[in-house]
Amino acid sequence: MSGTEPTPAGSAGAGLLPEQWVQMIEICPEAVLVIDAGHRIQGWNRAAEALFGFTKQEAIGQDFELLVPDERRAARELARLTAWNEDGGEVREVLTERRCADGRPVLVRLSRQVLRDREGQVQGAIAILRDVTESEGAMRRAAEALHLARLGRIASQIAHEMRNPLAGIHGAIQILQRRSSEQSEEAEVYAAIGEEVRRLDRLVTDLQRFARPSGSRVEHLELGAWLRERVPVLLQSWPGIQCTLATAAEVSLSTDPVQLEEVLTELIKNAVDAVGDASLAITIELQASATGCRLRFADNGPGIPAADAEQVFEPFHTTKARGSGLGLALARRHAESLGGSLELITHEPDSAAFVLSLPLA
Repeated sequence: MSGTEPTPAGSAGAGLLPEQWVQMIEICPEAVLVIDAGHRIQGWNRAAEALFGFTKQEAIGQDFELLVPDERRAARELARLTAWNEDGGEVREVLTERRCADGRPVLVRLSRQVLRDREGQVQGAIAILRDVTESEGAMRRAAEALHLARLGRIASQIAHEMRNPLAGIHGAIQILQRRSSEQSEEAEVYAAIGEEVRRLDRLVTDLQRFARPSGSRVEHLELGAWLRERVPVLLQSWPGIQCTLATAAEVSLSTDPVQLEEVLTELIKNAVDAVGDASLAITIELQASATGCRLRFADNGPGIPAADAEQVFEPFHTTKARGSGLGLALARRHAESLGGSLELITHEPDSAAFVLSLPLA
């Protein structure tokens, strides 16, 4: 800024702020970034290093979009915020997502103030980013738990009311089938009714599973070995699927193998529904991290439209003609019961990709 002494290169202000501001920013407990008019990072304090994992030397001079996830870039979020800010609009505590050095997303509250010189020309901006991943996640999980509990009670009641009539219809159809000729028109009708009854029975089973999630039984697993053993068994129900297993990472953890298998089964079923098992290719990749592991599950399907991305884990949400809309909701419920998370990766084209994150213990 004109009228101020330039600050040393690589410091928190890099010529855009008075030296006394720079010293305050350096000790600020929140991540503070100073950005020039070209959106290049010129200031990066210790809290920013801790939050994002980039050292000051790595961050200084980089475009700010280094921190912006691909889907936020596609939405031109930075350009919109900048234009709003420079037109006099206030950017304060905006909830958004940024990306760390290891690719991990972090939820932040962003506040941003334009820096101008004495003539009023925009010289850059100062941004304060507060990590709210844990608090926002806890609030979301609490709200979802309440929502799911209510849905679970409704699902349980519906399943109870449907099960007995379906059993009666199924029994009656079997009697009628035995009395009719195998080649008759009636036999075809009875077979079609029987198939619909079985489909409804599967829906009732899904409703009961959703209403009464299974308890957890923790075992110690060598996850790579477990995947190499169990995934081929799961795929026996869909012999046409091509599967690539990437399990070079060594991961030992304590988890419930039954619920873990349920997550994988629901992801496979979701991919089969989207693509069909005859032409389906899936990749399951195990990645280790300091605090746990990530299982990346991707298929060769058409991907999930952005309009549906926010709703894919909503119970009863489906874009398929024949489906309960409970599969991915069940998968996420199992993942969270394991102490982990299941997320859709929205920025991969021509693919539906999910990431299951699990803690070590």
